[in-house]
Order: sequence, then C-alpha cells, then structure tokens
Amino acid sequence: MGVRYKGEHGSFEGFVEDFQSDPISSGPKIASKLSIKVKFNWENKKDKFFGVKKLQFHSMNHDRSMMRERLYWHLLASFGNPVPRCVHAKVFINDVYSGIYALTEQIDGRFTNHHFEDGDGNLYKSVWPIEPDDTLKPESILKDALKTNEEEGDVSQMKLFATEILGASLPDIDSIVALWFDVDKLVRLYVVMNVLGHKDSAIFGGVGFGASPNGNFYWYVEAKNKRVHLIPWDMDQEIGGPGYVGNGSDYWRRRFGLMTEEEADLSEIDKAKDEESEKADGSPDEDARSDKELSGPSRDKLVLAIRAQFSGERYAERYEEFLKNHYNSEAVEPLLDRWSAQIEDAVAAAANLYNDVPTLTEQRQAVAAIKRIVRDYDKNDPPGCLW
Repeated sequence: MGVRYKGEHGSFEGFVEDFQSDPISSGPKIASKLSIKVKFNWENKKDKFFGVKKLQFHSMNHDRSMMRERLYWHLLASFGNPVPRCVHAKVFINDVYSGIYALTEQIDGRFTNHHFEDGDGNLYKSVWPIEPDDTLKPESILKDALKTNEEEGDVSQMKLFATEILGASLPDIDSIVALWFDVDKLVRLYVVMNVLGHKDSAIFGGVGFGASPNGNFYWYVEAKNKRVHLIPWDMDQEIGGPGYVGNGSDYWRRRFGLMTEEEADLSEIDKAKDEESEKADGSPDEDARSDKELSGPSRDKLVLAIRAQFSGERYAERYEEFLKNHYNSEAVEPLLDRWSAQIEDAVAAAANLYNDVPTLTEQRQAVAAIKRIVRDYDKNDPPGCLW
C-alpha cells in the first residue's frame, strides 16, 4: 500500500513551510492535515479494495463548512451528470485521529466502465486538445495526460476530435459539437457549474495561465464512437468559497461574511489598483473586462464552440429546471442538516486536538452561510450564463 500527500498549488500554499509555486516545492507541513491518496498494490492487478484501486481523502482546508465538495457532487449527480461519489470520513494515522476528510472517489478506468456503456476508451486529465492559437496539442502531451490505456498510448480519437473542431466552418460548428458531445448533458453540466461556480475549470479558465490555462477536469473519449465527455474536478472552493464566481468573485463571500480579514484587505487593495489603472488607461470596456475576468484567458475554437451551446432556449430551460427541482432551500437544507449531524462529533473531536480546524460552532456558522447563499440566490439578480 502506498500513501502520499496529493494536490497542487491550492492544496499546499499556506499549509506547508516555504511554499514555492513554480515549480511546486515546499518544506514540512504546518497544517494539522493535508489531502492524502492511498494506492493498493495487489499481487493480482485485478484485485480491488472494496471495488476501488485508490482512496482519496481531501482535507477540506479551504472549507470551514466541510460541505461544499459533497454538496457540489450531489447536485451535479442529481442533475444527470456522471460524477465521483463523495462522503465524509474520519481518518486515523498510526492510531492518531487526524480529523475529518472528504472521501472522494478516484476518476479512473473503473469509473468510466461504470458510467459509460463504452467504458474502455481513453481518460485524460487536465489537458486541452487545442492550443490557444488554434493548433493541435502535441501528441506527446496528450499521451502524458492519459489515465487509462497508457501502454497503448493511442490518442488518435482525441486528435480526430480536435481536428474536426478546427476544420469546421462557422455554420457547421454546432453540428460537429452535436456529433461529438451529448449536448443536453453538456448544458446540464455547465448550468450547475455556472450557478455554483467553478472558476478554475475547463470553460471558465479562471486562474490558470500559460500555454494551456484550462484546469481541473477530465476528458473521457469513447473507444468505439465519436463521443467525448467532460468531467469536472476539484469543487472544494465553490458555493461561497474562494473560487466562487457568482455575482463577481467577492460578492457572496463579502455579503455573507465569509471573507477573512486578510482576504478583505487584499480585495480592497486589488480594487484600488484597478481604479488607479482605469484612471491611467481610460475607462475600460465593461463588457470586455467582465468577459476576461470571468472566462479566463483561453479563447481557442473548441472553447468558443462549447460556449455557443450555452445560450438560447435549451440553456434557459435547464437553468430553470435546476433551480426549481434541485438548487433551492427545500432541496438543499435537509441534505446539509443530515450531513452535519453525521459529522458533528468528529468535528468537535478534531477541534479539541487541533487549533487550525473549525470548532463545531464555526462549522455550523459556515453551513448557515451556505444556506443563505442558496436561499437568496434567486432574489439577488443571479448571474445567468457568465460567458
């Protein structure tokens, strides 16, 4: 059995000594817990631990409510999207209680076999098949991103998908998208992501920069059919968290008192810098600025082709359906109450051992803030489609 800490920039910054972002490196941990991955190495590779090959324990260090990730996955699943299972778990390391984590299912070949009829295709992690300058991603990078069928390394289906997108004329682009995607499922996915937030994602772009800014997602490319699926990842900073876009990146967090004093100070500094920049450069195009801030830097043809599906009657119908049947107080609050009752003893026990985790009172206050976000969503000019 192998055990290691997992994650990237957001999992370690502030929780380890001497953090460096490029390349990621650090000293010893200073937080009471970090996210952990456990891998089982059986003599027979077909053997599994209760049906899985790996366990992932997410620390939820960014989430004082300890509810965001589980709620996000639940809402995605309830709206017809294939997502990993997620529950809370008490973790003990060498018989010492480490705290409460989110036990989140690994997205792997076993996952694709369960969720897709043609489940033997390629799974890719965090790779966009088209470069920002509308050229094909190099084959070597596509192969490096494979999470299934690594030995075969056949990425021809992904290359064909990208090639057909790049070769499509403007009048034909919707038909090419409809050929490769289940468009209704794609719209359902982005309705949820638009309402709940997912700034660092495949389409929002958000905080990613460089040659391929899109992050926190998987592609599943079927083996026998022309069909691709986008699967999001990393949801712990949404629904009022640091990554939530909602009515602007700070709107809900400030409105419901979710920002720390340090975050509020930094927000005011950034706002002042923006105002100074506007005075120096002249008044910016407000629509263009909003699009840049909320959509991220990627503007390749695939991003634009996908975004084109999120307008008009289909999007509006699915948006109203999600709010009516899934994202409202009557649906969400009983879930939060039930899950909070499940973990309250574990939260209190961790707070008695460690001073950097929420007390039970603080956890309940954070859950109450999420309830207010859900309750007030439809009363405060919700953003609709952000792109």
